[in-house]
Amino acid sequence: PVVGMVLVGKDAVATVRRMVGATKAWESEAGTIRGDLSLGLTDNAVHASDSTASFQHETKVLGL
Repeated sequence: PVVGMVLVGKDAVATVRRMVGATKAWESEAGTIRGDLSLGLTDNAVHASDSTASFQHETKVLGL
């Protein structure tokens, strides 16, 4: 299953990116989603927009 969420708030993109961790799981710190749950580069457990422009594009494409 896939769950799509839109999180809104001050500095939302940067805040969510810190929670998610580095794109490469092996570079993610323990305590981040990817650091704790990822299996590798393509099985990285979660996606998060990396900028406001990406967020706007991705939510439009996904219908969120």
